[in-house]
Amino acid sequence: MDKFLTFLESLRTEDNAILIESIASGYKVINENALYNDGTGKWHSEYQSKLKAKKEDGSYAYDNESLKYIIEDCKAALDALPDSPKAGQYQDEIHYCVAELRRRQTDTPNRMR
Repeated sequence: MDKFLTFLESLRTEDNAILIESIASGYKVINENALYNDGTGKWHSEYQSKLKAKKEDGSYAYDNESLKYIIEDCKAALDALPDSPKAGQYQDEIHYCVAELRRRQTDTPNRMR
């Protein structure tokens, strides 16, 4: 576990559990987003894998409506701030969500890979 998250856990009490969880969630998002520009390209493959992931019951972790929501959310962010430092990431997210929706539409159980 990350040192900061370990430290946060050491501060957790019954009274501040919700606050600690909120801070930890925000920290995880910041760290995840920081990987986009790390130069390894790892973010791209991990993001695509995340979109393809399935739950134990066989359903997608991100259903089609979730993918469509991500697309629209990224488009709105780009419209609002087209010169944002995260504009490239939003464009990549749109691309990967559209590609995943297309893959699901054409994927059949008998299709060879």
